[in-house]
Amino acid sequence: MKMQPADTATKIHYNRFLAEYYLWMAGGFEENAARNRRFFSLHGIRPGGRGVAIDLGAGCGFQSVPLAEAGFRVTAVDFCPTLLDEITRQAPSAVIEKIAGDIM
Repeated sequence: MKMQPADTATKIHYNRFLAEYYLWMAGGFEENAARNRRFFSLHGIRPGGRGVAIDLGAGCGFQSVPLAEAGFRVTAVDFCPTLLDEITRQAPSAVIEKIAGDIM
């Protein structure tokens, strides 16, 4: 059996199995997004200067969506297109650039 590099094996695992259950395993979208809204508010995280936020390993947008709601221009990067599609399902009106790519 030919072994895949770890990063390829991880991508295969996410695309074939984990992406489908990611929200459920993490406890749901709204609870996680609300936690990040509170964190950003508590720590005074607001768009300043250029107002750009880049969410590396964005997954399904637990941070991307609250950042966009706060007024940031958000770019969400993740290697799993299925998880990036979840951002649109969870927040269809949020303007978030999504890039399916490896942050490495």
